[in-house]
This record gives sequence, structure tokens and C-alpha cells, in this order.
Amino acid sequence: MGGIISVKEKVGIKVCPKDYNEERFKLIIEIFNKLDSNNNLILELDEMKNISNKYIEYRINFLKDNKSGKNISKDELLNKLKLKRDERIEKTGIDYNLKKNKIENEYNNNIKQIDNKIEYYNKMDEIERCKTFMEMISYNNKDIDFWKFFTYMKDKDELIKENR
Repeated sequence: MGGIISVKEKVGIKVCPKDYNEERFKLIIEIFNKLDSNNNLILELDEMKNISNKYIEYRINFLKDNKSGKNISKDELLNKLKLKRDERIEKTGIDYNLKKNKIENEYNNNIKQIDNKIEYYNKMDEIERCKTFMEMISYNNKDIDFWKFFTYMKDKDELIKENR
């Protein structure tokens, strides 16, 4: 790990971070070079549409998974709370209802935020998707930056496989 891997770019050679898998790093470089086929650090429209759509699909799936996890944590929290309530039923009857309402309100607010974000992503046209993705991989929303792209891609197995 931590070897030097050449990347066609204006700035210089990219070195795999010491704590990152070199094969995975090579895949990210391969995808980056494919996106930057003209070697000018500017994505072509077709390239941008393709990866932007995959990026938005990934974000939607991530949010849906997050939403599922919130159901589990809500149930766990409520079960723990019920156990405590049963232990101190006479003392904490009112306290239980307040805490239960707080958990349910926080849960409902979190789910509503996730649903709103999913709806927002689903309503995006291709231009909005491209802009949203560009914000993830660029400092100036014009030129793609390898390290921002790497940071975004390094743990996205599905996107790496889909874009090879």
C-alpha cells in the first residue's frame, strides 16, 4: 500500500494514501481518467449525465437505507425505554410519556427530512443532478478535482463497479 500510481493530469502523479487499498485506488483513477477523457479536468456532458444519475441513485439508496436503520434504532430505543418504565412505573409515568413523545417526534422529523431529500433528488432534472454531483467533486463547480473525487468514491463499491 502507499505506492505511486500514475494519473494523467496537469498537476502530477497521484500517490495512493497509506491506509487505502491500492487496487481500489487504481479503480478510482481508472474511472477518473474515463470521466476526464480529454485530460482537461472538465467533464463532457454525456460523462456528467451518466455519473450524475448514478450519484443521485446512490444518494437515494443511501437515504432509504438510513431511513430503514432509523426504524430499528427507534424500536430499540422505545424497547429500552419501556423496560425502564416497567422498573419505575409508579415514579415515571409522566416522564415516560414525555420521553416517548420526544423520541417519536425526533424520529418523525428525521424521517420527514429523509423523505423530503429523496423527493428533492427524485424531482431533479439532469442539469440539477450534474450540478449536485459537481459540488461533490469540484472546488469551483467547474473543474473536477481528483482528490475530492477520490474522497467521494473511495468507499462507494456500487459506483466503482457500475462505472468501470
